[in-house]
Amino acid sequence: MAGEDGLSKVGAILPFNRIVAYYGNFLSTGMGVLGQYPAPEMLERLEAEVQKWQAADPTTPVMPAIDYIAITAQAGAAPMANIERECRMVRLTMRLIWPNK
Repeated sequence: MAGEDGLSKVGAILPFNRIVAYYGNFLSTGMGVLGQYPAPEMLERLEAEVQKWQAADPTTPVMPAIDYIAITAQAGAAPMANIERECRMVRLTMRLIWPNK
């Protein structure tokens, strides 16, 4: 199904919505906004930012997003144990932030 502009709207997020994202790592205060505040406060701040954007342009729906930096590039290959640990940390962190999801 195409919209008036000829673009399909079925299941598309962009360009029909605006995405407002907070980025970083929940366990690091130096890697973006996610780790700078306790999770409940960070989520409140994100929602407040979403509301500002929605008020600025009511014609474009706004979607909140989390851009979670789980693993960063390194100079050399990491041992598999490190990669597995990082993946476990991501799952644990997500459960701490959203325990019922």
